[in-house]
Amino acid sequence: MSAQGNVIPQPQKAMPEWLTRRDMPTEAWTVQQGNAQRGDAWTNITACEMRVPFGDDEVSRLVRAHEMTHAKVSPKMMDPRVAAHYGVSDDMLRACEEFRVNMLVGKAGFDVNELRDGSEGRTGEIAGTNNDWNNALTMMIACAGTKSATDFLRGVKKANPDMEASLRKIHNALKARWRKQTRHSHKVAADTREYTVSVGEEESTTIPVGYRKFTVEYAKWLSQFLVNTDELADDGDIEFPDAEEVGKQVRSAGSGTFARLVELSVPKPRSVDGRMGRKRVATNIGRNPRRIERMLTDPEQRIFDRRTRGKGGVVLIDQSGSMSLTENDVWKIVEAAPGCVIIGYSHRAGTTDEPNIWVMADRGRVCADVPMGRGGNGVDGPAIRFAQKRRRAGEPFIWVCDGLVTDGTHDRPSDALSEECANLVVKYGIHMTADVEQGVSALRRASAGRLPAEAVGSIAVTRAWREHMTESRS
Repeated sequence: MSAQGNVIPQPQKAMPEWLTRRDMPTEAWTVQQGNAQRGDAWTNITACEMRVPFGDDEVSRLVRAHEMTHAKVSPKMMDPRVAAHYGVSDDMLRACEEFRVNMLVGKAGFDVNELRDGSEGRTGEIAGTNNDWNNALTMMIACAGTKSATDFLRGVKKANPDMEASLRKIHNALKARWRKQTRHSHKVAADTREYTVSVGEEESTTIPVGYRKFTVEYAKWLSQFLVNTDELADDGDIEFPDAEEVGKQVRSAGSGTFARLVELSVPKPRSVDGRMGRKRVATNIGRNPRRIERMLTDPEQRIFDRRTRGKGGVVLIDQSGSMSLTENDVWKIVEAAPGCVIIGYSHRAGTTDEPNIWVMADRGRVCADVPMGRGGNGVDGPAIRFAQKRRRAGEPFIWVCDGLVTDGTHDRPSDALSEECANLVVKYGIHMTADVEQGVSALRRASAGRLPAEAVGSIAVTRAWREHMTESRS
């Protein structure tokens, strides 16, 4: 407090060392003071360094929240080989990561519309004047979903209305895709579990699951709208896609086909403990009174016993990068339902003869080694049908999946394939869960009664599932 009694504002610092991640330990950070101007703030997760404004105004608070979110969910190191592996540019990956981070900041309760410095309109006007489509596209993606994007697009429109119309189509499609994929949960979008990426013959690096499932996928999807500046028109001008063409590309992005199933034969040398798989339980009906001592201790006088089968069921597990599985996870499921069938699946995009589905437990026989996932989904629909054939009457069917359904060629999300899987979920009464822990809990509940159909992720927002829910309520 000053001599006149006025309160002196205290600097507002970011505290990234308070954050926790699943892919790296908590360490001490160095935080520098910066300005609330675009490009001045930054975060270096590898070196644990950050530069942010220390002011108590709304923009400074938003900039700190933005950089803190980077420290919480972004890759530890932006390895350029990751971009090359997925066939996208570094600029596109950075833009899509800015979008993901902004959306997560908004989910945390901050008004991301205030995240602007007034330069966006002029930047858009310059891009429109220069017909600079590729830079305009990445800039729009980086600030999509905020008023910064609105200001930027307004600037583009002043100089180039046709470019603005095409950019706005992409902007609306990007926002709609995010809303659809995160309608029920942002958990996967912020997931920091490690996802391994092969970047050489014997080299690999890791990126967070949320980055792989959202940032990389968005970069792969949005890269189709980039133009090849090496192939200019006859007059030297860049021909960017018009709004109608963009609309067709956006609609076609939701199509695709599943890959063909190729089963991997997995040895199952282990067996469930006999007492776990089949056991005797007391009953008051029978021929041989094996439990005569219960005549005095049991109010129901259950002096007979009978053998019971181990609880069964079918558990289908998505083993793509976001849904890793351990041997311990398999045994948790087996302990909850000793007589169950556990099936894993994962497809490597573009392959035709590599195994993509395997049975890890089958009515009391369990594998010793859990097969590794192949990176993507790609066979969700065929895997459901494969599992349904192994289901016995009355058994629960649990599908452990984040709800993101992809095609077999590019491992891209597909609206049409999501609808196909949603119809199967409704038809077979499948109970979806987002992770193994929830799947185990559902198996235990199934022993007390019928397990209802349930959907998560993109399956939960399909037309087929909405119609099912409407019919259930009527």
